[in-house]
Amino acid sequence: MNARLLPPVKIDDCVAIPQELVEQLAAHRQSVLASVCTETLVRGGPLTSIAHQLAQHLRSQRVLGYHCTREPEPGYFRRRGLRPTNLREHQDEFLQTFGHRFTSEEVDYMRQQWHAYFDAAQKNGREGRVWTCLTRASVLSSGVEPFFAAYGGEAIHMPLADDSSAKAKLATLGQPVVVEVALPGDEIQTYCEMAWCTLNYFHRTVNPRAYPMESEACFKGTVQPSDVLAVVPLSEFRC
Repeated sequence: MNARLLPPVKIDDCVAIPQELVEQLAAHRQSVLASVCTETLVRGGPLTSIAHQLAQHLRSQRVLGYHCTREPEPGYFRRRGLRPTNLREHQDEFLQTFGHRFTSEEVDYMRQQWHAYFDAAQKNGREGRVWTCLTRASVLSSGVEPFFAAYGGEAIHMPLADDSSAKAKLATLGQPVVVEVALPGDEIQTYCEMAWCTLNYFHRTVNPRAYPMESEACFKGTVQPSDVLAVVPLSEFRC
């Protein structure tokens, strides 16, 4: 069946592992119990071949991603999907939509901070990308909290001082939500191999002492509205 017709896989769920690989994993139970580090099992260890096969499988699937942000109005992401970051475009659009809520001094301050902060290195990891978490645990980590706390994502709020009046106003715009999206497994880039994370979740079901591994992903393209599966208020997502 066409992978696009199937629900996306969750990499933090052992169900993402095909049955034939589950059977192979059973033969390595003692190694899994003896180790607390999944990386030693998959990097030249007894699970290397399984990790390679699982990686190929996941690249052929759609993968569930979690985009953490504030929604300006209900239905916004359902209608528009998620656009890759374009710093200048996002900043200009933000000021056109919300500029009237800020004083001229605050607007000048934001423009100055954006210009000073986004040098070539800062732009490199953001322009043309949509970033998502790939696990629920990542969404609930403290490192993601700034995306819920203030409106506008990295393009708008990150360069501003926490005690600035502009940052305080950003905290009043929109509502914090988790946008659940389906991403093409063969087109996303991750900091940690998806297969490693999935095997880590298997590892932790067998050996609770195993160190957790989480992953984020970037997609260089637009997430179409048809690939937005749900927009969940953060308060509900935490339940």
